[in-house]
Amino acid sequence: MRYFVSLLLLCFFTALCGQSTLAGLVNPFVGTGGHGHTFPGAMVPFGMVQLSPDTRTEGWDACSGYHYSDSTILGFSHTHLSGTGVPDYCDVLITPGKDNLPSGGNLVQHFSHADEQASPGYYAVRLRESGIYAEMTATTRTGMHRYTFPKGTKVGYVVVDLLHRDKLLDGSIEAVDATTLVGRRHSQSWAARQELYFTVKFSMRVKQVVALAYQGALVTKAAYIFDIDEGQPLLVKVALSGVSTVGAAENLDTENKEWNFDAVRKLATQTWETSLSSIRVQGGTTAQQRTFYSALYHCMMAPNIMNDVNGMYRGMDAQVHRAAHDQYTVFSLWDTHRALHPLLSWIEPIRARNMVLSLLEDFKQSGQLPVWELWANETDCMIGNHAVPVLMDAIKQGLCDDAENKELYQAMLKSVSILERGMEHYAAKGFINAEEEGESISKALEFAFDDWCVAEAAKKYGTLEEFGRFSVRSQYWRNYFDPTTKMLRPRKHGGWLTPFDPTEVNNCYTEANAWQYNFYVPHDIDTYIAMVGGPEAFEQKLDALFETKSGMSGRNQVDITGLIGQYAQGNEPSHHVAWLYYYVGKPWKTHEIVQHIMDSLYSDQPDGLCGNDDCGQMSAWYVLNAMGLYPVNAGSGEYLAGIPAFDRIDVMRGGQTSLLTIERRDDLPTSMFSLFNGVGHAPFLTVDELKSGGRLVVPTSFSTKNLLTAVQRPVSKVVGEQLSVVPIIQLSQQVGYDSCRVSIACLDTSTRVRYRIMNPDSTISVGWTDYKKPFWLQRTSIIQASWYDRKGAKLGPTWASYQRLDARIKIKLNQPFNPMYPGLARELSMIDGLKAS
Repeated sequence: MRYFVSLLLLCFFTALCGQSTLAGLVNPFVGTGGHGHTFPGAMVPFGMVQLSPDTRTEGWDACSGYHYSDSTILGFSHTHLSGTGVPDYCDVLITPGKDNLPSGGNLVQHFSHADEQASPGYYAVRLRESGIYAEMTATTRTGMHRYTFPKGTKVGYVVVDLLHRDKLLDGSIEAVDATTLVGRRHSQSWAARQELYFTVKFSMRVKQVVALAYQGALVTKAAYIFDIDEGQPLLVKVALSGVSTVGAAENLDTENKEWNFDAVRKLATQTWETSLSSIRVQGGTTAQQRTFYSALYHCMMAPNIMNDVNGMYRGMDAQVHRAAHDQYTVFSLWDTHRALHPLLSWIEPIRARNMVLSLLEDFKQSGQLPVWELWANETDCMIGNHAVPVLMDAIKQGLCDDAENKELYQAMLKSVSILERGMEHYAAKGFINAEEEGESISKALEFAFDDWCVAEAAKKYGTLEEFGRFSVRSQYWRNYFDPTTKMLRPRKHGGWLTPFDPTEVNNCYTEANAWQYNFYVPHDIDTYIAMVGGPEAFEQKLDALFETKSGMSGRNQVDITGLIGQYAQGNEPSHHVAWLYYYVGKPWKTHEIVQHIMDSLYSDQPDGLCGNDDCGQMSAWYVLNAMGLYPVNAGSGEYLAGIPAFDRIDVMRGGQTSLLTIERRDDLPTSMFSLFNGVGHAPFLTVDELKSGGRLVVPTSFSTKNLLTAVQRPVSKVVGEQLSVVPIIQLSQQVGYDSCRVSIACLDTSTRVRYRIMNPDSTISVGWTDYKKPFWLQRTSIIQASWYDRKGAKLGPTWASYQRLDARIKIKLNQPFNPMYPGLARELSMIDGLKAS
């Protein structure tokens, strides 16, 4: 009955929107060109199997295995990563051929895009040399191939290759009978330990086997040869498991028992249609609709189910577990916590809940929440603890029950208390010096945001002491605010990184420069606005970001793309910044920039992404912005509301129940920013309002007359005890041949600061003294400074050091100084006594 109702609703909306299917609007080739790093192959939403062609194995643009600029295909493998910046997967390569088997079984064949097609759940291509028409489709845990041979073909074969791409640690292919193979592939790449098991079934009996490669006595690459009957295609079914070949066989028997390729393809398409039906749009151009649904499609490619149909999966501890829910893998959390996970929590609540419970299971098995999890491996890629905002969003969204939320909080609390990856410096003194840790300021800013999420959870599930401690820690970003430049600036040796060029891409930042991280305070924006000098000064700072003509200096960073001034849409730290104009009352500026980004940096073509998709985050940004919504703070449960790209948007639960309708109207007064269920509303919605649903009506455009009053603006401010900012110890030079001037400054000029001078052997030269004015050092020294909070408690110390060199020692570099290695004294950095990697 439910299936019948779903079909009726699907027919109703098809007629309403005037198009055959939503899946027909998807172009799986979006992002396969440029640096999008997507793949065009067949899968179902969030499936374990991603069956797709591989066209290259090396280079940054080989991350997904396919690039649109290529003209040859190596074969078709069963796992692929969508939009990542690091390569992995492409497991169990199968390549068809006919007639004579080439030496070594290498079957690279040419193809043309004119002979290639893809749609959700389906991929097809004609291979030029053999003339074979190769088709692919998939279920959650199985892939299915159909190879149609040219007329007159007598002999056909497929090569099964476990050596393809990643380093093979252990593997084998074994025949069970004349139509069945089983095997395992234990490989090492980005995931240090990937254990994969598979079952392969052929629709024809194998006539002959030619072993092409061995590992010891075990076959790791082989050709399977068949007699081809005229007009009879060869079907190949492949099932995967992370547990065992028995699990793979059960997956195949449960999901793909018959030999009906068209039925499997039809079911895959229907599954995509249901998932894409979670959001229905009307209006806009056909190109806009294609861009939108291609983006929504890419939002449903990861995370991926990794448990077998019987619930078994291999966990972070390398042991086999049975899941009480679908267990997911591939968590690109530094990227996806910003927009993808909030979107999925809203439109796919059951899956989103299971993803959160998967992260909790990972925590129980490994002792900490994942940073970047891949096939039950911690890759330790990227920075921060961004499973934390995903769990905080789940709490806000009500995805889990109260007992589970308490477990989520404890996982959050423990994970942000582990002293590694820069946390040891951050937690001890409130900032990270550049010489202590690479990407120091980016790590500290993102730790501060994660700490805010922990403080929010502590309000309900923790103690007052935990709430207070993490509220203060969430303000540690203020230790990087330079009142002179009015920017967030890296610290070094207790002072500022000098010289400071905000356009420079260097080792203090994660895939960015100072401009691109300057606005990364999503949880305390109002405080930052006040520190910059108020709304007008903050607005001017935002304008400068988008309008500056200066290019970037420093090292070349391939991830920084999609530039508008210094804003970089192609990388995630910038993704919330266009919406910050709301906090100074100028939503029309947000709308102009967002519209420009969507129109100029996204399209429905292969190069339609301006940066790698990062498991759907780039696409999720587009989906939400095209709906006129965005969560600036992904853990707050609040979405700012702007102008959608379409006349009407219907958000559905499970493709069936209408949850929210968003409409544009041109008759709203300029003083009104939206109507929610018929009542005038501020330009933002809470997650509770989104969940309760109804109708949101917004203007067709914002103008300079649409100004938000102070009461109407969204609020982003840390509450609770305020941070006592760490003083800055600024030296005229850190290494030199003469005396050094020392000044100590504090953002709060009323803060009492004391200092002392120590000799290099840590003996005290000058005792604690109240700081009054700058002073001079004549010899190598360590300066320590302590300060006092509003309650009179002594804090610190922080420190800096001066290295006075022997005037008889000189050095000259015959090669240009490389700014990637941040020695402040250039040539003198070679003899300053400091060590670096």
